[in-house]
Amino acid sequence: MFSDCTRRLTGYRIPALALCAFVALAASAQAQALNIVTSIHPVESIVRSVGGDAVTTQLLISNAASPHSFALKPSHLQALSQADLVVWVGPGIETFLPRALRATDTPHLQWGEDLGESDEHHDHHDHDHSGPDPHLWMAPDASARFAARVAERLAELAPQNAALFRANATRFSVELASLDRALSARFDQADASPVAVVHNAYSHFTLHYGLPDPIALTDLAEELPSARDARRAKQALDTLDAGCVLIEPTTNPRWLRLLASDETRSLRRIDPIGRDIARGPDLYFTLLNNVADAFSTCSD
Repeated sequence: MFSDCTRRLTGYRIPALALCAFVALAASAQAQALNIVTSIHPVESIVRSVGGDAVTTQLLISNAASPHSFALKPSHLQALSQADLVVWVGPGIETFLPRALRATDTPHLQWGEDLGESDEHHDHHDHDHSGPDPHLWMAPDASARFAARVAERLAELAPQNAALFRANATRFSVELASLDRALSARFDQADASPVAVVHNAYSHFTLHYGLPDPIALTDLAEELPSARDARRAKQALDTLDAGCVLIEPTTNPRWLRLLASDETRSLRRIDPIGRDIARGPDLYFTLLNNVADAFSTCSD
């Protein structure tokens, strides 16, 4: 490598040997980067914030699919088996992952362990919101704690980069605290009214910012509403006088038709995953801002 590099740089003022050594070190660092498989956009964003250039990430759900109904392909199973670490939320979100993880010896970090969630006895399509809300990334303080856990787990896998991981997690928490203060001030100045949501995914967000509990019409945005669901939804909306409903990219078209039939209510878009946001460390911050915008405009 050195001979090829120095031969190409002959005649340049930059010391060829020093430059080639730098190139070799950069290539070596890239080759040693941890291969992290992440489940959903906000998880990947936090991992990239903490891991920096010392990790590469693969995202399992990179399209408009819902994590609740996603089906693994052979390429996904191969990625799981070759990863240094799999980072996910838990069986309450990624219903497709527990069985796949039990079939491989790849280590994994589960955010939902904060809730005492276990991946035991959870298989595909076992989505249940009867317990604690599993959408943990909706609370900034929970995300800051998880970033610290990510840093420690990455440090176990790559001790030579432990200081980097911990410093990045600290920086993430500081930047997130700044955003959190701004959003708190924004909601403190608002007189929020009840908001209806198709998908029951926002209790951590509303609790954190002291907003009224959202009216959740269903557990899953993509669920097909029955006639009974429709009657219950209309009754709930009428009783609580919710003039705005937050819909998601995966909202079942029948729900859309049902909600749009009442011209007295407006429909606003919200995405709890951040599918349309550019992937990277900044995604999580943009996601929180977007969710805040949706609640603010819908509750005005």
